[in-house]
Amino acid sequence: MNFRNRTAQGVMAGAVAMVLIASAYVLTSSIGPVSAQADDAINALKQQGEAFAAVSAKASPAVVFLRVERESTIRDSQGREIPFDDMGPRGEEFFRRFFPQEEPGSMPKQIGQGSGFFISEDGYLLTNNHVVGGADKLTVYTSDGDEYEAEVIGTDPGTDIALIKVDGSGFPYLELGDSGRLQVGEWVLAIGSPFGQTNSVTAGIVSAKGRTQMRILGQNGYENFIQTDAAINPGNSGGPLIDLDGDVVGVNTAIISRSGGYNGIGLAVPVNMASFVMEQLRDDGFVTRGFLGVKIETLEPDMAEGQGLKRGANGVFVQEVVPDMPAEEAGIKSQDIIVSLNGDEVVDSGDFRNKISMVRPGKKVALVVLRDAQRKSIDVRVGKLPEDPSQLARADARNDQDPSALKDVGIRIQNLDEEIAETLGLEGESGVLISHVTPGGPAFEKGVRRGSLIQEMNSMPIANTNEFWQAVEKVPVDRKVVVMHIFDGEFSRYVALPKPTK
Repeated sequence: MNFRNRTAQGVMAGAVAMVLIASAYVLTSSIGPVSAQADDAINALKQQGEAFAAVSAKASPAVVFLRVERESTIRDSQGREIPFDDMGPRGEEFFRRFFPQEEPGSMPKQIGQGSGFFISEDGYLLTNNHVVGGADKLTVYTSDGDEYEAEVIGTDPGTDIALIKVDGSGFPYLELGDSGRLQVGEWVLAIGSPFGQTNSVTAGIVSAKGRTQMRILGQNGYENFIQTDAAINPGNSGGPLIDLDGDVVGVNTAIISRSGGYNGIGLAVPVNMASFVMEQLRDDGFVTRGFLGVKIETLEPDMAEGQGLKRGANGVFVQEVVPDMPAEEAGIKSQDIIVSLNGDEVVDSGDFRNKISMVRPGKKVALVVLRDAQRKSIDVRVGKLPEDPSQLARADARNDQDPSALKDVGIRIQNLDEEIAETLGLEGESGVLISHVTPGGPAFEKGVRRGSLIQEMNSMPIANTNEFWQAVEKVPVDRKVVVMHIFDGEFSRYVALPKPTK
């Protein structure tokens, strides 16, 4: 081997040695003593872990696993349920083919599962309506392995809360906290049985409060969810969401997920709402809610501007007042803007509806409304929500329209004559007729459709196109939005639209 090769070989060996030495140095450094600052951080994490462990140990014995059995149903081609006894002679053959494990003549069972938790030592438990509603048999399994058959005391689909009970005494139970004091960013734990894995604990923070209009509980639901990133999965439903004091702040109810599993957005019913429901289910077996008799919507920026307020102002806009109901009797009027309830700011329609629903019928509430840009205090004695709100009498609404194209609004208007009124079923009505709505235009986006009547603009009645333009002329020059009262032959509502121009 020549000198050049030996030199190159030596350099390479030296390089390898240097790499090995560097690696050894890094290795030595990586396992050396941590800094005092890092040590403090590690101790803080240990303390946090110990806090989670202590809370879990305190709360977990009160959390149960629920096994739910329901009779299965078969549906016809139109989706109607067919009771087993009505299936005819082919019923036995159907079940033998598709459910061979079932005894002849028996009904296959739907088996569900979920979570719940004791709220008293004498066996009352809270869970979700969607977990136990319609149960034929409900079995409770405690953390120490005991098994009990439970009775459903009452359910409330409006909040998805249910109260159940087992016989016995001395059960470990959880204290109910105050969800009104809960803060965004606060640590919470979710306990339950995800995918049947009992006594599972996850930790996260409160991501948001007051999540309304999620459309999870349907049109007549009362939604005011706590949002958390504590992992919640199928099977967690009905379990408690607890704070670091071990008190219940929510009842885990739903997740928002494209996959059906954990995606970081879990929803829980606030315990204050659950307590209101629970007390009535325990005492009466059903829930009675407060009621004013108004149709409301959240005050949108355009609507606020149309009423002469700042864009972004909070409140709810009264679309309609039901005759002979508490709101009308107290003097609430359509187009009022409710800005305060018992001294608290009204933020949106969902929150306002929830709060009124939790007022006992007969009790008075103090409202502040804006009417013609003036604040007015009105006390209303809350009524009882009818069992079927859809059957309420509607307010007697009246509306109007004209013939030229309003491009900035996206409609055409014309006078309403007797022949058109008879054809459209609008006999006896007044207003200007919307003869055309431009797809994608401002009116179309607000749900306005051809054949509707414009009956008012900024509280001014309109009977014909001349009165329509007179009303436009009276709108302040600096106001870009007007509020129109629209009647479609069945329903009436107020809509904020761009100020029309000729």
